[in-house]
Amino acid sequence: MHRQPRTQRDIAHKSRKALARRHPRPPPASVLSLPFEILAYIFFFVRDTAASQLHWVRLAWVCRYWREIALESHLLWTRLSFSNLRDPGFASVLLHRAHGLDLELAFDTTASDIQRVMALFLDHLHQLRSLSITFLLDQSGAVQDLLNMPMPRLVTLAVGASYPDEAEGASESVVAQLLLDPLAVPSLRNLRITSLRLDAPQRMLSKLVSLELNRFQGDKFASVTDWIIEILENCGPTLQHLTVRYVEHWGTIWAGMPNPPQSPLPFPRLQRLTFRGTTLCYTAELFLARLRLPDTTCFDASLLWNVAHGGRRSWTSDVFSDILFPPFRSEREVALPILLKTRRLCVQAGKSFYLTGRPENADHTLWCATADLKDIPRQASNDMFPDMVSKLSELVASDAVIEYECHFAPYIPTYEPWPKIIGSFPNLRKFTFGGTRSVEELLNEFVGCRAGIRGLQELTLCVPEIAESTEKVLLECKKLKLQRGTAVIPQVVTFRLPKRLAKCRSTHTKIVQLKVKLERLIQLEVCYLDCEFCQQLPKTVPRRRSLRASR
Repeated sequence: MHRQPRTQRDIAHKSRKALARRHPRPPPASVLSLPFEILAYIFFFVRDTAASQLHWVRLAWVCRYWREIALESHLLWTRLSFSNLRDPGFASVLLHRAHGLDLELAFDTTASDIQRVMALFLDHLHQLRSLSITFLLDQSGAVQDLLNMPMPRLVTLAVGASYPDEAEGASESVVAQLLLDPLAVPSLRNLRITSLRLDAPQRMLSKLVSLELNRFQGDKFASVTDWIIEILENCGPTLQHLTVRYVEHWGTIWAGMPNPPQSPLPFPRLQRLTFRGTTLCYTAELFLARLRLPDTTCFDASLLWNVAHGGRRSWTSDVFSDILFPPFRSEREVALPILLKTRRLCVQAGKSFYLTGRPENADHTLWCATADLKDIPRQASNDMFPDMVSKLSELVASDAVIEYECHFAPYIPTYEPWPKIIGSFPNLRKFTFGGTRSVEELLNEFVGCRAGIRGLQELTLCVPEIAESTEKVLLECKKLKLQRGTAVIPQVVTFRLPKRLAKCRSTHTKIVQLKVKLERLIQLEVCYLDCEFCQQLPKTVPRRRSLRASR
């Protein structure tokens, strides 16, 4: 006899079983059942993000279905990179899988036979659209023979020379030198040159759209200074993207002059300028002073500050105002007019310094500068801090800045070196400030001024927690408003706190109590958003033990 259900749980269980019999679930999805297009997209993603050069080829070894997809996706085999080539037959098989499509190839012949590499090119020269090759100094002749071969589709070319220690010690003044034939590469538009001299006729350089100069460091490359200036002058009228990485020699004979040279380098069509340098690059300011750029050029500058580097400049150098930008205000405005269009200025200071300028109603970056303090002790970093930020208001048109945002690590001792917010940017509307130790100094500056900033509408304090000293200064601002009837800070003050405090009861209680004390004379708002600079508690401050642990 069938047993009747006695509880609601039994009834629900029987209902689920009956529903499962009527509508059985489909079998679980498998990777092998993914459509062709999705798996092909995954293969492209793995190829473009793989850390190793050809390890992504193993995707074709998983199963027969994956191998068929890989072999039928001819575009998958158009971007290949070879280093230390030992099996030319395997490389030839990979190249033929492109089935005549344009190829993007990269070769590193420093540890392989360059003659075997050149043999691979003979059947695929007409397919090359992008070629990158790194070679040894004694392989320059073979690379020159390769560049003399016709490559009608080649649009991007990257050549780089490597100098072993023993060869460099034998002849430090020898620099690899190559020559480009415009008949061999008639479609060339993008060129990257690393640690060598590459000569080309002017009519060929005048067609370039992108140029990158990389790794011209040391006394070895002092002899190519004039060549660097010449190539920039020839390709300047048409160049749209220029990248300069670790080029130390811009004419050392000018280093002692009080004024920069008078021969400018015009780039009327340049869209983006990327500059990377080190502390040894003390003549970089001369290069930047010679530039003549349109006010639409995006400028990205970065300086690597290594404790092992020496030279004319010490740790306490004005990096942003002297090296990354021309030292003379008149030359700066002519060379980098994009600085004058800055409406929103953002500074982030810690182990590295980040400076960013943006327009008023857009989020894209007009220019940015970075000083990376590599291997420098914290105390030395703190000593550099005043000179890093003391001249920020001189880099831009201070009257045009309407939004100023600065964040710095809690261990930076004081706010004093920063450009004083009152008087530096008279038309400021929005101000965001971070740093537990310096918030009190900032608020005290507002109190001491007794007038504040008339146009300031928003004040945001980015802190890891609401400190008692901050509460005292806010209450002092309330007292001044009651006594004199004038507000020294905006009506609305926003605390930006880390997300971990969003569910903290003590934080919510402190906020409610502070709002009651301010009596709506100052409207207090809170947002929870993490900040990697301001909201890091100092290491000397121990973490609070939880209630459960204390018990």
